[in-house]
Amino acid sequence: MLKPAYIDPDTSYRYYDYDQIYLVELIQICIQLDIQLSELKKYMTGDIIDYSALLSFGEKIAKQKLSAVERSLRFIVSVQERIEQADEHSQGEIYIRQIHEKYFLVKPVSGFDDDVFGELLKSNHTPYNPVGELLEYGLFAEITADGIKRYAFTEIAEKPNKLDNIRVIPSGEYYCKVTPKSEIENAKNTFSSVLQNTAAFLVIETAMFTSKYKIDKPFQEVRVIRL
Repeated sequence: MLKPAYIDPDTSYRYYDYDQIYLVELIQICIQLDIQLSELKKYMTGDIIDYSALLSFGEKIAKQKLSAVERSLRFIVSVQERIEQADEHSQGEIYIRQIHEKYFLVKPVSGFDDDVFGELLKSNHTPYNPVGELLEYGLFAEITADGIKRYAFTEIAEKPNKLDNIRVIPSGEYYCKVTPKSEIENAKNTFSSVLQNTAAFLVIETAMFTSKYKIDKPFQEVRVIRL
């Protein structure tokens, strides 16, 4: 694409004139940004290169790359924070967490098993969930005097205008416990010390990030809040 001023016959190393250095730098930057050389050629007519247009295109791609890296970094930091939170509590300990309001896309289920997420996950996509956001997936139960309603859920980042199948989970103090197995069906007994004389409450169960994460069966965090 760029004719060198000199090619070393022994090493085949290419040398460029001083007035070509900036263009060489620009080409290297484009390669770092995964911009194909065929794309660069679109900005050339003969031996003329449209610097202004190429720089604008490069700036656009660089900002997109930077945005993607920032999203990835936010996700990494969020996971690290979750691990630190998990490491603060021993297995079986009941502790209190202040949790902000959340929005769950829910699917009613008759029972809790490993196959309840398929259809729900298919419907959970952009624009609700930006890539890089650390959102929760799990099981959700609403217990009242009338009985129990069970749901599978995926958290969505923002409250949508359309509220079909969306549940708003209240902010507040949640009683929590880390457990190696599901305890959502047994929450009344698990949290008996804090749910005495409580007729209505929510139970949320989601995978817990831990320092040593068991891939096939991660630890769960079970949470309850009185209604």
